[in-house]
Amino acid sequence: MEVDYLLKVARLYYQENMNQQEIAEYLNISRVKVYRLLMKAREQGIVKIELHAPAQDFSELEIRIEKSFGIKQCIIVPTSDSIDIVYNGFANALAKIIDRDYKDGMSIGVGWGQTIKGTVERITFNKKYNMKVFPVIGGSGLVYDSDDIHANSIVSLLAGKLGAAGYILNCPAIIDSQASKEVFLKESIIRTIVDQFDKLDLVIVPIGYIGPDITIYKTRDIMAEDIEYLSKLNVVGDINSNFIDANGNLVPNRIQDRIINVTLETLKETKNTVAICNGAKKIDATRAALKTGVINTLITDTSIAEKLL
Repeated sequence: MEVDYLLKVARLYYQENMNQQEIAEYLNISRVKVYRLLMKAREQGIVKIELHAPAQDFSELEIRIEKSFGIKQCIIVPTSDSIDIVYNGFANALAKIIDRDYKDGMSIGVGWGQTIKGTVERITFNKKYNMKVFPVIGGSGLVYDSDDIHANSIVSLLAGKLGAAGYILNCPAIIDSQASKEVFLKESIIRTIVDQFDKLDLVIVPIGYIGPDITIYKTRDIMAEDIEYLSKLNVVGDINSNFIDANGNLVPNRIQDRIINVTLETLKETKNTVAICNGAKKIDATRAALKTGVINTLITDTSIAEKLL
């Protein structure tokens, strides 16, 4: 095969933007032959394809994480000394996911915590959405550092930006006892919201780790002895306050029985469970969370992503 002929086929395809069928008709040859000629042009070095990725391209790492943990999508934003920059990146990613998954009348569930709140505060939309927004966990009765991270507050904020209907769950996340939890769940105003957990189309949840500076300790929903207790049970983190070990297994414990939240079993059945997390302290917790089979989409920063594998 003459090099000139291979070069001609390549020019028609790559420079003249003709498709393979058009080239076949133009040269009076079969489409299959055009395909083979293009492959031969690449094999002989007549055509070289180069990808010029932007400086902050994380697509290769995203694909590796997606394949390694069997999730549908991983979105990575660069770590920054400015948490505002990280949250802005998270907000842009989440806005695109909500817009992509949107269908009329859909329902979204939202967890609580600083990362979820910081993301929702910075999110913007260019249109209104006919949907419902629900909390997927009770809230803390305390506010620390003048920063309200209650799930109801986050739901209200997100619903307002979406132009959607927002609902509230009027109960603590962690009840005093399992018996008290059962009493709460009998209240119709609470039962109405909890009954929506298995009907959600998209759920946005945080990934947490076990340590002395975690949110539920700062809000005094659990005490120092509870953190020690969970650590002794080999708990490495949680998904929306569902406590898991390094292999992604739910760890039975006395605290879990007192929590009103969406369960891992329910999250597994949700069409798209989106987990958002940042900070190197959460590497082990994030890895464990990805092993649960619950997460469909991970939004994280490079401080975690670069060490997950």
